[in-house]
Amino acid sequence: MDELVSNLLLHAHAQGGHELFIEVKLDRTTAGLQLCMRDNGQPFNPLEAPAPDVASDLEDRAIGGLGLPLVRQLASSFTYRREGNSNVLTLELG
Repeated sequence: MDELVSNLLLHAHAQGGHELFIEVKLDRTTAGLQLCMRDNGQPFNPLEAPAPDVASDLEDRAIGGLGLPLVRQLASSFTYRREGNSNVLTLELG
């Protein structure tokens, strides 16, 4: 959740112009936990984010870009949808 909220604060509101709204819901399921995040930032589908460069030497790599792949790897399910003016991420953890 920390990684996702950090990304929202850094990127989703880059153009400004309005107050950023973030809603986080955490529910217990029979399989574990479900995390649902909704924000009114710019449209962004994290499932379409480019894969980070992990093959180059560390000195040649861009800083950042490893958080979303880590979140996707830790989640058993990761979905995105756009509802009106909101990004909605749902993760299943368990």
